Amino acid sequence: MPSQTRTSTKGSQELQIVQAFSSLEVPERIIRESNIKELLQGLSADQEKVLSEADRLNRLRGEKKDGNFVGNWFHGRSDKIQEAQLDLNASIGQLTQKSSQLLVVNTAISKVLSDQQKLLLQQQNLLKQQADELVAQNQRILDQQVQLGEQQQAINAANQGLLEAKGLTQEQAQQLVGCVKQVREAEQRIDAANRALRDEVTRDLGVASAQCVSQLGVGFANLEQRQTENARQLSDALQAQAERNKDEFARFAEDGQRLRDDIDRRLQEQDRTLASQATEATRVQAALEQRQRAHAQALQEQLGAHEAAALQQAASLRESFDQSRQALELNLSQRLLALRAGHDRRFGQQRLALAGASVLALAALGWQAAVHFALI
Repeated sequence: MPSQTRTSTKGSQELQIVQAFSSLEVPERIIRESNIKELLQGLSADQEKVLSEADRLNRLRGEKKDGNFVGNWFHGRSDKIQEAQLDLNASIGQLTQKSSQLLVVNTAISKVLSDQQKLLLQQQNLLKQQADELVAQNQRILDQQVQLGEQQQAINAANQGLLEAKGLTQEQAQQLVGCVKQVREAEQRIDAANRALRDEVTRDLGVASAQCVSQLGVGFANLEQRQTENARQLSDALQAQAERNKDEFARFAEDGQRLRDDIDRRLQEQDRTLASQATEATRVQAALEQRQRAHAQALQEQLGAHEAAALQQAASLRESFDQSRQALELNLSQRLLALRAGHDRRFGQQRLALAGASVLALAALGWQAAVHFALI
């Protein structure tokens, strides 16, 4: 019992779903623009195309991820990824469009099926009503047969009483004869009623059968006419949609070819630009290397000349310093002798020490100056 309840509930839910779809009003323009034949043929192809474009996009992204900046820029992987993304979006759009058209067709089919289901339900209800009437008539006939059986039993009992009666008076005999006449009349009336009831039931069954057959014929004729009209409309819509799709696909093909030509042209221009830039970079690098070599050679020559001049200047300074030192020592010696003679011994010794310290200081100062000029 629970399984039957679940089955009936499921059937009711499916019927409600079909009725919900059938209640939608699908514009005739959309039905005309739907191409069922091409939809069924191209749906699997579009699915395979979407999968192929997705694999291509993943492969290009993997190449860009594994490559470096220069390689990605040189091979134009970003543009290729963008182009693959556009192709994938276009394929998904075509698949979505065909899925939407299939949904519209399914809705129209659901509407036709719902109309047929309603017609069948009406016919089933009519047949059920007629079956209920037949059951009621059969029950009435059965009740009448039971009553006839009871009356027949009473008649049999009366006949049995007549057979067993003894010593009856004439009046009682007449009453018995009257009872027999009444019983016979009752039997005749019952037979007439049964015949009338059978005739009525037969007539009602004939009328109901004729009405049912007529309604079924009209319903099937209308259904066949509607199916023929729907098939014609669908065929016209498919033909028109096929023509439109053909023109649209041709336009898409032209746009795709123009896009590919533009991309090829840009790639060729980029290749030429890169080749020109590479040649210019090579030439500039060679010129820079040549200038660096010339500059290094000139610097080396200048350093050699400066070093020779510095050595010569250091030698000249050393000679001049030696001459100045000798003249200074001679002058200091003469002054020391003069001072030593002009002063006493104690002051002479102090001045002599002071003069010696001065000579040493001057000598150190001169030596530092000579070293400084020599380094310069």
